[in-house]
Amino acid sequence: MDLNRWLAKYAARRPHVFIAELPGNWALRAATQNLIAARGWRQAVSPAGADVLAVCGTAADDEFDDLIDRLWDQLPGPRARVDIRDLSATRSQLDRAAGVLIDARWQRTDARDRIQSAAPMPQHDAGAEGHHMPHSAAGHGRPADSGSSETAHGGHDANGDDGSDDPATHHQKRQGDPSPHGGSDRHHPEQDSHEPADHSAHQHHDHGAHGDPGEDGHHDVGHSGHHMDHGDMEMAPAGIALAQGGEDRDGLEMDELHVRLGPFLAYWPAGLVLRCALQGDVITTAQPQLMGAASNEQPQPPLSSWMQAARHTDHIVDLLELAGWPRAAARARRLREVLLGGTVDSRAARQQAGALATVVRRSRVLRWALRDLAPIAVDDIDRYGMPAALAGDTYDRLLTRLDVVQRAVGDEADAPQLHVPDGAVEDMLPDLVEGLDVATARLVVAGLGIELSPAERGQHA
Repeated sequence: MDLNRWLAKYAARRPHVFIAELPGNWALRAATQNLIAARGWRQAVSPAGADVLAVCGTAADDEFDDLIDRLWDQLPGPRARVDIRDLSATRSQLDRAAGVLIDARWQRTDARDRIQSAAPMPQHDAGAEGHHMPHSAAGHGRPADSGSSETAHGGHDANGDDGSDDPATHHQKRQGDPSPHGGSDRHHPEQDSHEPADHSAHQHHDHGAHGDPGEDGHHDVGHSGHHMDHGDMEMAPAGIALAQGGEDRDGLEMDELHVRLGPFLAYWPAGLVLRCALQGDVITTAQPQLMGAASNEQPQPPLSSWMQAARHTDHIVDLLELAGWPRAAARARRLREVLLGGTVDSRAARQQAGALATVVRRSRVLRWALRDLAPIAVDDIDRYGMPAALAGDTYDRLLTRLDVVQRAVGDEADAPQLHVPDGAVEDMLPDLVEGLDVATARLVVAGLGIELSPAERGQHA
């Protein structure tokens, strides 16, 4: 065996997999997570840190296809992509991904095709000194190459964990379209400064925070009347929107960055997009968008008690992972795996559900982290048409969900319903997350257990 093939096999022993879950396919995603953990692989929190892109489900429209293609463009080589459309195919698809990663000929061809398909970046002569300013083919609206222009920033979990399981930050590369995945978990890295250099032969006009275009829609950069169209951004690198000025709560001007969280993000509701304006890492405004959600809520056949328990346990996994408690999250994953098995051992399920509830209730740190976070009053519950069991703060909702899991495992018929209607998500979510940092807002979203449509509660389960 040659050295290159041996190194490829060694590097592919524990690949990182980024999971793109389409709405209605949570069971596929959960099964994929279970197999990834069983193989000793890792779940990536951003495409830039992934070796494999696993798409769970089938895209209902071209909008999802376009976003998935952007995710694929962000994976560095060597890379592999698998489309998991059925529970029975999960294992074989992951085996195929492992084979593609060590296929040196395929990887060389893929790398060559990526280079050849990259569009050249034209340069504009901006003066006698040869100062060049890169432009994309679309006038800063898109990156010049085929890869995505979104920048990934590593997350930081709430309890100071190593960050390996935390979300990542990806910025929107094009105005008006939702980003495939979301923002910083703990803090937003400082943006690079792009102030124009001081050239003695160059006269630059002061455009304020990021430059205001003239009446003709162009920026005058003082090069003998040479104008360049930057749209809404001044000198945006590779089409990535820069921060703009905005007033904070004290009336002072601060940089304001516009980002999109979702629709593909680890431990995040599939299809949910949250358009946010950030000052630092604090969300000042938020606007939800539901992708793949049913236009009208239609009644669906109720799930079995085992599937209800599995779905609620899945939401608990998300919350515990984001809270930085991987041991408890692993315990919840094992319970979810038992509940999703072909033949459920009711005794083992009840024991594991009771042990998980005991561990969570005894944690003072978790109670301190979630207590008084995003409280929902009873009057708001009635106004938004939400289930009464979701009243209280994020910690109360976690305990309620644990209680529902125990009741469902015990075949109790009086377990309360916890489904949040789509209309309540759009109306209520901005009030809950505005004023919070991104990491805390993600805890709030995970605690709500949002499902975008009734179809998601039973499809592919």
